[in-house]
Amino acid sequence: MLDVRSDFPLLRNRPELCYLDSAATTQKPDRVIHAVTYFLEHNNANVRRGVHQLSDEADAAYATARKKVARLLHAKLHEIVFTSNATAGINMVAHGFFKTCTPHTIYVTDAEHNSNYLPWLRLGPVQVFDHMMRTGLTINETCTRLFAMTHLSNVMGQITPVRNITTTAHAAGIRVLVDAAQSVGHLGVNVGELGADFLVFSGHKMLAFTGIGVLFVHERHHENFKPASIGGGTVQTVEYRDYTLADVPDRLEAGTPPIIEAVSLAAAIDYLNRIGMERVTDHIGEISRYCYRKLIDIDVVPLGGPSKHGLVSFNLDDIHPHDVAFGLDELNIAVRAGHHCAHLCHSSRGLKGSVRASFHIYNTLADVDRLIEGLEHVRRTYRRSP
Repeated sequence: MLDVRSDFPLLRNRPELCYLDSAATTQKPDRVIHAVTYFLEHNNANVRRGVHQLSDEADAAYATARKKVARLLHAKLHEIVFTSNATAGINMVAHGFFKTCTPHTIYVTDAEHNSNYLPWLRLGPVQVFDHMMRTGLTINETCTRLFAMTHLSNVMGQITPVRNITTTAHAAGIRVLVDAAQSVGHLGVNVGELGADFLVFSGHKMLAFTGIGVLFVHERHHENFKPASIGGGTVQTVEYRDYTLADVPDRLEAGTPPIIEAVSLAAAIDYLNRIGMERVTDHIGEISRYCYRKLIDIDVVPLGGPSKHGLVSFNLDDIHPHDVAFGLDELNIAVRAGHHCAHLCHSSRGLKGSVRASFHIYNTLADVDRLIEGLEHVRRTYRRSP
């Protein structure tokens, strides 16, 4: 097991805290915080605009971040677009690429975050399929334009068989978008192996700052991808009555980009790579499966099967999820409660919500033991009288 808790200043400053809400946002290691501090103190300037040394240094830092993301995803440099978050990336695809594709049907899984459901629902008809492919899938090839799916469910903690789905979709000429917000900081993600046409993730779920996301756009779609926003940096030429768009990624990064946030993402990637993604995956997976088993031991049945990674969601008897979370918070145990922005996932299973414990590299098996002790305390405290 990894022992890196001391690398995270918030956890050093709050030794009493058992933080089990990493699927919402992760804590930041010293390396990330120091990288951003150094940039602000030594290199801070706008990019692509200046002809002075400071701007060149900032531009180099921004370009380095893009290179590191490309290597992380096994993608080409010009296929990486920086956004504000994964939600922004999905909406860019919806309104910059698929908006003109009519008539259309979008297929999504029953485990999607609202951010990978609502943008498609607003465009038109949506069909829902089982994210674990336990039931048959019938595709209307004449009007289907996209399969949009989570790589790792933020409720179920299960990995969607993306490659199987992309193979089926591509055979029918259908494109695929993968929401990898929960997986990129946990698993080794290779966009080529997944077969993704588009892929999104957010930096703050993998130890970087908020305000930085990534949209991968396969180069075969660059020519037809129009920017949802247009302005500074998105054009090559501007005339009185016309303009020429720049190439991807520039055409999709309107205005001043998230420079400082990109620096934080580069530092987070360095930190994870120094540990090794295989070790990261093994560590988080072991904790997740341990949590699943310990919940079973106290007669709590987690949502989904035992093949867990990164998180475990559950309900404690007939106690409202918010009451469970409040009770745990009194014990300095931080979990999530509610729909986790995945209403469809809960409603399709007849649930009004759930409690979610989620993990990253700073968590240990002892954190799970504290959770189990806390749940038994909450159960005693909130147990209804017969």
